[in-house]
Amino acid sequence: MISKLKERFGHGTSVNIQDLLSRYTTDTATEFLFGQDVKGLSGELPYPSTYRGHIPPRDHPSDRFTDAFDRAQRYVFTRGLYASAWRLLDFWEDTVQIQMGITNQFIDPLIHAALQKKRDAKGVYEVDKDDGTLLDHLVQQTDGTSNALSHRLTSYLKGTQPSALSGMKP
Repeated sequence: MISKLKERFGHGTSVNIQDLLSRYTTDTATEFLFGQDVKGLSGELPYPSTYRGHIPPRDHPSDRFTDAFDRAQRYVFTRGLYASAWRLLDFWEDTVQIQMGITNQFIDPLIHAALQKKRDAKGVYEVDKDDGTLLDHLVQQTDGTSNALSHRLTSYLKGTQPSALSGMKP
């Protein structure tokens, strides 16, 4: 994060600190939860709207993940404001599901890999109490052969878990 600041300041250009902190937070959270970060800080920082130089295109995988996750949160919040009438907002398409499809391109392989690792361990899958990711600890609680964790965690992350939507199906 510091090197990104130095690089941008070296060019005499300002930095959107909110974007920078968001990238750091996303990297830290995904590393803690899944054991692999989305590498948001390796992407190009956005330039301010007042910048008059050449702006390189931004097409980094972390940008797609972070943007989709942010949009999904906003759409879920809007659904909450409209209570059971939220379906009228998403009449033609499920906006949350579309955004979560993008984030799941990163998350699903990690969940499946963790479940496979437990299956390969044949019952000797140990995670140190003070070490490991949240995903490691969740996988440790499964039998390693069912997709229950994958389905449950994916449903929760997608915001479609029944308890999260008070019984409404998306």
